[in-house]
Amino acid sequence: MAEYTMKYIVTIFTLFFSSRVLSQSCVYGISTCKTNEACIKIDNQSAQCILHPDLIPSIVFPMKAPAGIYCDQGNLSLDGNSHTYTNTAFALDLVSNRNFSAGEVIAGSGGVVISYSECKTQNDQCGNGFGNYVQILREDGYLLFYAHLDKVLVQTGEKVKIGDLVGIEGNTGWTGENNRHLHFSVHYNWKNLGFNTLKNNIGWLPNSTPFKLNACQPNQQNCNLLNTDSRDFKCSRVTNSLDWIKTL
Repeated sequence: MAEYTMKYIVTIFTLFFSSRVLSQSCVYGISTCKTNEACIKIDNQSAQCILHPDLIPSIVFPMKAPAGIYCDQGNLSLDGNSHTYTNTAFALDLVSNRNFSAGEVIAGSGGVVISYSECKTQNDQCGNGFGNYVQILREDGYLLFYAHLDKVLVQTGEKVKIGDLVGIEGNTGWTGENNRHLHFSVHYNWKNLGFNTLKNNIGWLPNSTPFKLNACQPNQQNCNLLNTDSRDFKCSRVTNSLDWIKTL
């Protein structure tokens, strides 16, 4: 068992150390990185220039709700917010209308599931701060991540397809008080870690990556059918403006 655990520790350390030595240092929010890189925090004291992938995946919108959804926190949010680190930098916090029932979370791609559903409390560090979550592992190495779920409706090892219901929006994990929302992000490359490493290391994720999202929902009127780069969403904790992504 000790040898088994050490194998995972060495794997994670090697990947983490490699990302540090191959990137130049920067100051978060005052980027001196190249145009194909982003300045992202490694920890509270340091940041590195991280290379963007040449191609970014297109994902089906991850949540549907009866009265619309807006973006509270977007990619590379202001320092002091949570979307500033390597595993969260390109996440979106999507929020449904609090006067209605919580949003249904759906699979944005097909793949194999890793799920965690042990969190029974709210606004704490359960699940490494992500609360109850679902990971969908695509064959091409991308990983879709759905966090802070109130309910998880799929099990580890299960295969899902686009549109399958995987959970219900919630506020488990570190969400802030009365801040029901879905933390959604895409990561690459999960295969460098492996299925068992991700399953056995709760809340551990590869680096996040930008992605494209079709911000339409079935039956929406005057819907823009184009995929939007996750970095272009107007979110309250990035642009100080609020983007109602979908209105039904």
